[in-house]
Amino acid sequence: MLSLVALSRADGWAVVRDGKHLLLVHPPYTRMGQRPVDEGFVETAVSRLAFQRPQQPMEFSGWQPLIAHLNGEVEKARSELGQSLDDAGLSERLLELAPLPVLRGFVERARNDLLPNPAAWAGAERLLLALLRLPQVSGSPELHGAALDLLGALMDAKGQRERALAQATVNIERFPRIAGRWGGARLNRYLGALASQPTLMGI
Repeated sequence: MLSLVALSRADGWAVVRDGKHLLLVHPPYTRMGQRPVDEGFVETAVSRLAFQRPQQPMEFSGWQPLIAHLNGEVEKARSELGQSLDDAGLSERLLELAPLPVLRGFVERARNDLLPNPAAWAGAERLLLALLRLPQVSGSPELHGAALDLLGALMDAKGQRERALAQATVNIERFPRIAGRWGGARLNRYLGALASQPTLMGI
């Protein structure tokens, strides 16, 4: 029996309890991609990485129904944000007809509302790529530059989130005894503080 502990609906990353073990899983959900984590990691994922705990306990008889549920949650989250793949062509046709002030408004919305929300990153990336393909955006250096800068910031944010997820699990795997004694969250804070200290002789 598998239990869903926490889920990032933005991208399908999840923490799953398999017996006594907590596992971090992500698309395409292969066994090679599973990483052991602990309760401290779950706290970090929920407080800092936009994971959400289910409102009620969720158990699954095996990996197949669990993966189907995870895929369904991701698609539902994207649909709620207007990111359904079925609407992509229609959205681009509407953008082609929009005047520059409206397009500037889309960029501002992406910066203020979508960039801070990992669940909205897929839609923000699609919007920005669609904007950059428009001739009226290419003809406006100011708007084209703003869209490019925002796309770069989005890629940086995605990279930082992926590195945070990866590093948290690597620390637990490298120092299992310390993680077991301290907890993963405390270990990650200590290693992060240690890495920020200047090295001896500036080396």
